[in-house]
Amino acid sequence: MKKVFSKEVKIAVTVILCAVILIIGIDFLKGVNLMKPVNYYNIRFDRVSGLALSAPVEISGYQVGLVSEMTYNQKTGKIDVEIDIDKSIDLPEGTYAKLESDLLGTSIIALYTPLDAERNHEPGDTIPGVIEEGLMDSVGKDILPKVTEMLPKIDSILTGINGLVNGPELARTVTRLDAITADLESASGELSDFMTNRFPAIGNNVDTAVCNLKGVTAGLNDVNIAGIATSADTVLLNIKDITAKLNDQTNTLGLLLNERGIYDEVLNTLQSADSLLIDLRKHPKRYVHFSLFGKKDK
Repeated sequence: MKKVFSKEVKIAVTVILCAVILIIGIDFLKGVNLMKPVNYYNIRFDRVSGLALSAPVEISGYQVGLVSEMTYNQKTGKIDVEIDIDKSIDLPEGTYAKLESDLLGTSIIALYTPLDAERNHEPGDTIPGVIEEGLMDSVGKDILPKVTEMLPKIDSILTGINGLVNGPELARTVTRLDAITADLESASGELSDFMTNRFPAIGNNVDTAVCNLKGVTAGLNDVNIAGIATSADTVLLNIKDITAKLNDQTNTLGLLLNERGIYDEVLNTLQSADSLLIDLRKHPKRYVHFSLFGKKDK
Protein backbone atom coordinates (compact mmCIF):
# COMPACT_ATOMS: atom_id res chain seq x y z
CA MET A 1 0.00 0.00 0.00
CA LYS A 2 1.27 3.35 -1.05
CA LYS A 3 1.71 5.95 1.69
CA VAL A 4 -0.55 9.06 1.38
CA PHE A 5 1.76 11.49 3.23
CA SER A 6 5.44 11.45 2.96
CA LYS A 7 7.76 12.00 5.85
CA GLU A 8 8.50 15.57 4.80
CA VAL A 9 4.81 16.50 4.71
CA LYS A 10 4.30 15.17 8.20
CA ILE A 11 7.23 17.20 9.48
CA ALA A 12 5.91 20.37 7.81
CA VAL A 13 2.42 19.87 9.26
CA THR A 14 3.89 19.27 12.69
CA VAL A 15 5.97 22.47 12.52
CA ILE A 16 2.94 24.50 11.41
CA LEU A 17 0.81 23.10 14.23
CA CYS A 18 3.55 23.85 16.76
CA ALA A 19 3.82 27.40 15.48
CA VAL A 20 0.05 27.91 15.72
CA ILE A 21 -0.02 26.45 19.21
CA LEU A 22 2.91 28.69 20.21
CA ILE A 23 1.18 31.81 18.89
CA ILE A 24 -2.09 30.88 20.57
CA GLY A 25 -0.23 30.14 23.80
CA ILE A 26 1.63 33.44 23.74
CA ASP A 27 -1.60 35.36 23.10
CA PHE A 28 -3.29 33.39 25.84
CA LEU A 29 -0.51 34.31 28.27
CA LYS A 30 -0.90 37.93 27.20
CA GLY A 31 -4.58 37.73 28.02
CA VAL A 32 -5.78 37.71 24.40
CA ASN A 33 -8.82 35.57 23.83
CA LEU A 34 -8.73 34.59 20.16
CA MET A 35 -12.19 33.09 20.39
CA LYS A 36 -13.72 36.34 21.57
CA PRO A 37 -14.53 39.08 19.01
CA VAL A 38 -13.11 42.56 19.65
CA ASN A 39 -13.27 46.09 18.26
CA TYR A 40 -10.21 48.18 17.60
CA TYR A 41 -9.82 51.82 18.74
CA ASN A 42 -6.94 54.25 18.54
CA ILE A 43 -5.61 56.52 21.29
CA ARG A 44 -2.99 59.24 20.88
CA PHE A 45 -0.67 60.04 23.81
CA ASP A 46 2.17 62.52 24.25
CA ARG A 47 4.17 59.78 25.96
CA VAL A 48 3.61 56.21 27.09
CA SER A 49 6.04 55.77 29.99
CA GLY A 50 5.55 52.36 31.61
CA LEU A 51 2.96 51.20 29.07
CA ALA A 52 3.64 47.84 27.39
CA LEU A 53 1.93 45.68 24.82
CA SER A 54 -0.91 43.59 26.28
CA ALA A 55 -1.30 46.13 29.09
CA PRO A 56 -4.87 46.06 30.44
CA VAL A 57 -7.55 48.54 29.37
CA GLU A 58 -10.04 49.13 32.19
CA ILE A 59 -13.31 50.88 32.84
CA SER A 60 -13.89 51.61 36.54
CA GLY A 61 -11.25 48.98 37.37
CA TYR A 62 -12.85 46.29 35.24
CA GLN A 63 -10.70 44.98 32.37
CA VAL A 64 -12.44 45.35 29.01
CA GLY A 65 -9.49 45.02 26.62
CA LEU A 66 -5.77 45.04 25.95
CA VAL A 67 -3.15 47.20 24.28
CA SER A 68 -2.52 45.50 20.93
CA GLU A 69 -0.05 47.88 19.20
CA MET A 70 1.99 51.05 19.76
CA THR A 71 3.57 53.14 16.99
CA TYR A 72 5.41 56.45 16.91
CA ASN A 73 3.84 59.04 14.63
CA GLN A 74 6.69 61.09 13.15
CA LYS A 75 4.34 63.75 11.75
CA THR A 76 2.74 64.62 15.08
CA GLY A 77 5.51 63.49 17.45
CA LYS A 78 2.97 61.51 19.45
CA ILE A 79 2.43 57.83 20.20
CA ASP A 80 -0.51 56.07 18.55
CA VAL A 81 -1.82 53.22 20.69
CA GLU A 82 -4.23 50.63 19.35
CA ILE A 83 -6.47 48.86 21.86
CA ASP A 84 -8.72 45.81 21.55
CA ILE A 85 -12.08 46.24 23.27
CA ASP A 86 -14.68 43.51 23.76
CA LYS A 87 -17.45 43.89 21.20
CA SER A 88 -20.05 43.85 23.95
CA ILE A 89 -18.62 47.12 25.31
CA ASP A 90 -19.82 50.34 23.67
CA LEU A 91 -17.73 53.52 23.95
CA PRO A 92 -20.00 56.59 23.92
CA GLU A 93 -18.82 59.79 22.29
CA GLY A 94 -17.02 61.89 24.85
CA THR A 95 -15.05 58.93 26.17
CA TYR A 96 -11.42 59.69 26.94
CA ALA A 97 -8.50 57.50 27.90
CA LYS A 98 -6.11 58.21 30.76
CA LEU A 99 -2.66 56.69 31.17
CA GLU A 100 -2.34 55.80 34.87
CA SER A 101 0.81 54.55 36.61
CA ASP A 102 1.27 52.73 39.91
CA LEU A 103 4.11 53.10 42.42
CA LEU A 104 6.28 50.64 40.47
CA GLY A 105 5.91 52.65 37.27
CA THR A 106 3.70 50.12 35.47
CA SER A 107 1.00 51.88 33.41
CA ILE A 108 -2.48 50.92 32.29
CA ILE A 109 -5.14 52.64 30.19
CA ALA A 110 -8.30 53.66 32.01
CA LEU A 111 -11.36 54.63 29.97
CA TYR A 112 -13.79 57.22 31.31
CA THR A 113 -17.18 57.12 29.61
CA PRO A 114 -20.03 59.65 29.92
CA LEU A 115 -23.46 58.41 30.95
CA ASP A 116 -25.67 60.74 28.89
CA ALA A 117 -24.11 60.38 25.41
CA GLU A 118 -26.49 59.79 22.50
CA ARG A 119 -24.02 58.21 20.07
CA ASN A 120 -21.19 55.70 20.35
CA HIS A 121 -17.74 55.65 18.83
CA GLU A 122 -17.33 53.50 15.76
CA PRO A 123 -14.56 50.83 15.71
CA GLY A 124 -11.36 52.42 14.48
CA ASP A 125 -12.14 55.89 15.91
CA THR A 126 -9.47 57.83 17.75
CA ILE A 127 -10.18 58.44 21.44
CA PRO A 128 -8.55 61.45 23.19
CA GLY A 129 -5.81 60.47 25.57
CA VAL A 130 -4.56 62.25 28.70
CA ILE A 131 -1.73 61.36 31.06
CA GLU A 132 -2.23 61.23 34.81
CA GLU A 133 0.62 62.70 36.75
CA GLY A 134 2.23 59.85 38.66
CA LEU A 135 4.05 59.80 41.94
CA MET A 136 7.46 60.17 40.35
CA ASP A 137 6.20 63.11 38.28
CA SER A 138 5.01 64.79 41.47
CA VAL A 139 8.35 64.08 43.08
CA GLY A 140 10.20 65.57 40.12
CA LYS A 141 7.96 68.63 39.95
CA ASP A 142 7.31 69.47 43.60
CA ILE A 143 9.80 67.71 45.85
CA LEU A 144 13.03 67.82 43.87
CA PRO A 145 13.08 71.66 43.58
CA LYS A 146 12.62 71.94 47.34
CA VAL A 147 15.34 69.37 47.93
CA THR A 148 17.60 71.35 45.60
CA GLU A 149 16.92 74.48 47.63
CA MET A 150 17.67 72.63 50.85
CA LEU A 151 20.99 71.18 49.68
CA PRO A 152 23.06 74.32 50.52
CA LYS A 153 21.48 74.45 53.98
CA ILE A 154 22.13 70.75 54.51
CA ASP A 155 25.72 71.27 53.39
CA SER A 156 26.10 74.11 55.90
CA ILE A 157 24.62 71.95 58.66
CA LEU A 158 26.95 69.07 57.82
CA THR A 159 29.91 71.47 57.77
CA GLY A 160 28.92 72.75 61.22
CA ILE A 161 28.53 69.21 62.55
CA ASN A 162 31.90 68.26 61.08
CA GLY A 163 33.51 71.27 62.74
CA LEU A 164 31.87 70.38 66.03
CA VAL A 165 33.00 66.77 65.86
CA ASN A 166 36.57 67.64 64.88
CA GLY A 167 36.83 70.67 67.17
CA PRO A 168 38.91 70.70 70.38
CA GLU A 169 35.86 71.50 72.49
CA LEU A 170 34.43 68.03 71.95
CA ALA A 171 37.75 66.44 72.93
CA ARG A 172 37.87 68.54 76.10
CA THR A 173 34.28 67.61 76.86
CA VAL A 174 35.07 63.93 76.45
CA THR A 175 38.09 64.34 78.73
CA ARG A 176 35.92 66.01 81.36
CA LEU A 177 33.36 63.26 81.05
CA ASP A 178 36.15 60.72 81.59
CA ALA A 179 37.24 62.61 84.72
CA ILE A 180 33.66 62.80 85.99
CA THR A 181 33.26 59.08 85.35
CA ALA A 182 36.47 58.38 87.28
CA ASP A 183 35.26 60.56 90.19
CA LEU A 184 31.93 58.75 90.20
CA GLU A 185 33.75 55.42 90.22
CA SER A 186 35.92 56.56 93.15
CA ALA A 187 32.88 57.85 95.05
CA SER A 188 31.11 54.57 94.42
CA GLY A 189 34.10 52.65 95.79
CA GLU A 190 34.21 54.85 98.90
CA LEU A 191 30.48 54.39 99.42
CA SER A 192 30.88 50.64 99.05
CA ASP A 193 33.75 50.66 101.59
CA PHE A 194 31.66 52.78 103.96
CA MET A 195 28.69 50.45 103.69
CA THR A 196 30.93 47.42 104.19
CA ASN A 197 33.25 48.55 106.99
CA ARG A 198 31.85 51.58 108.81
CA PHE A 199 28.14 51.17 108.54
CA PRO A 200 28.06 48.06 110.81
CA ALA A 201 29.78 50.10 113.58
CA ILE A 202 27.19 52.87 113.18
CA GLY A 203 24.51 50.20 113.32
CA ASN A 204 25.97 48.91 116.59
CA ASN A 205 25.97 52.46 118.02
CA VAL A 206 22.36 52.86 116.98
CA ASP A 207 21.52 49.59 118.68
CA THR A 208 23.26 50.80 121.87
CA ALA A 209 21.36 54.09 121.73
CA VAL A 210 18.09 52.21 121.32
CA CYS A 211 18.95 50.05 124.32
CA ASN A 212 19.74 53.16 126.41
CA LEU A 213 16.49 54.72 125.30
CA LYS A 214 14.68 51.57 126.40
CA GLY A 215 16.40 51.88 129.81
CA VAL A 216 15.34 55.52 130.15
CA THR A 217 11.79 54.52 129.21
CA ALA A 218 11.85 51.77 131.82
CA GLY A 219 13.09 54.30 134.41
CA LEU A 220 10.26 56.63 133.55
CA ASN A 221 7.85 53.80 134.10
CA ASP A 222 9.24 53.41 137.64
CA VAL A 223 8.74 57.12 138.50
CA ASN A 224 5.68 57.85 140.66
CA ILE A 225 3.93 59.98 138.06
CA ALA A 226 0.67 59.75 139.99
CA GLY A 227 2.30 61.31 143.09
CA ILE A 228 3.83 64.09 141.00
CA ALA A 229 0.46 64.80 139.47
CA THR A 230 -1.17 64.92 142.94
CA SER A 231 1.49 67.39 144.18
CA ALA A 232 0.96 69.55 141.12
CA ASP A 233 -2.78 69.55 141.76
CA THR A 234 -2.17 70.65 145.37
CA VAL A 235 0.10 73.51 144.26
CA LEU A 236 -2.48 74.65 141.75
CA LEU A 237 -5.22 74.58 144.39
CA ASN A 238 -3.05 76.70 146.76
CA ILE A 239 -2.38 79.22 143.98
CA LYS A 240 -6.11 79.33 143.25
CA ASP A 241 -6.85 79.95 146.97
CA ILE A 242 -4.29 82.78 147.16
CA THR A 243 -5.75 84.37 144.03
CA ALA A 244 -9.26 84.16 145.50
CA LYS A 245 -8.10 85.87 148.71
CA LEU A 246 -6.40 88.64 146.72
CA ASN A 247 -9.64 89.29 144.88
CA ASP A 248 -11.72 89.13 148.10
CA GLN A 249 -12.43 92.61 149.55
CA THR A 250 -13.16 91.30 153.09
CA ASN A 251 -9.46 91.25 154.03
CA THR A 252 -6.88 94.00 154.27
CA LEU A 253 -4.78 92.95 151.29
CA GLY A 254 -7.88 92.48 149.11
CA LEU A 255 -9.16 95.96 150.09
CA LEU A 256 -5.76 97.45 149.34
CA LEU A 257 -5.68 95.84 145.91
CA ASN A 258 -9.29 96.40 144.94
CA GLU A 259 -10.40 99.60 146.75
CA ARG A 260 -9.75 102.71 144.66
CA GLY A 261 -10.24 105.16 147.59
CA ILE A 262 -7.51 103.59 149.69
CA TYR A 263 -5.17 103.76 146.71
CA ASP A 264 -5.94 107.47 146.21
CA GLU A 265 -5.43 108.28 149.96
CA VAL A 266 -2.10 106.45 150.01
CA LEU A 267 -1.05 108.31 146.83
CA ASN A 268 -2.07 111.69 148.36
CA THR A 269 -0.18 110.88 151.56
CA LEU A 270 2.95 110.01 149.61
CA GLN A 271 2.67 113.19 147.57
CA SER A 272 2.25 115.29 150.80
CA ALA A 273 5.27 113.57 152.35
CA ASP A 274 7.28 114.27 149.21
CA SER A 275 6.28 117.93 149.24
CA LEU A 276 7.17 118.16 152.95
CA LEU A 277 10.60 116.67 152.38
CA ILE A 278 11.27 119.07 149.50
CA ASP A 279 10.24 122.09 151.61
CA LEU A 280 12.33 120.79 154.55
CA ARG A 281 15.37 120.50 152.30
CA LYS A 282 14.89 124.03 150.98
CA HIS A 283 13.88 125.79 154.27
CA PRO A 284 15.25 123.80 157.18
CA LYS A 285 15.10 126.81 159.53
CA ARG A 286 11.37 126.82 159.45
CA TYR A 287 11.33 123.53 161.27
CA VAL A 288 14.61 123.45 163.38
CA HIS A 289 15.65 126.27 165.87
CA PHE A 290 18.79 125.92 168.02
CA SER A 291 21.34 128.29 169.66
CA LEU A 292 24.79 127.77 171.13
CA PHE A 293 24.17 130.38 173.92
CA GLY A 294 20.72 129.48 174.97
CA LYS A 295 17.39 130.96 174.20
CA LYS A 296 17.49 134.68 173.55
CA ASP A 297 15.24 136.86 175.71
CA LYS A 298 12.72 138.97 173.96
